[in-house]
Amino acid sequence: MLLKCRDLTAGYGRLPILHDLQFEVAEGEMVAVLGPNGAGKTTLMKTLARVLPVMSGTLEFQGQPVTSWGAAKAAQH
Repeated sequence: MLLKCRDLTAGYGRLPILHDLQFEVAEGEMVAVLGPNGAGKTTLMKTLARVLPVMSGTLEFQGQPVTSWGAAKAAQH
């Protein structure tokens, strides 16, 4: 699995925007994130890029936990 997200909660400060999000992306798959304004699309992308912290849950890239990675390390991978 290329990217795996389990029970992810993330947001700004103490305000969670994403609640218990779960998904998997296999190598070679294309994924689209759709939704209305305010649905959390940008928050998700910032969390995946490690610009925003993960409040709870797990985030893995190629089987490695990346929850503690900073944005610079995420960009390298």
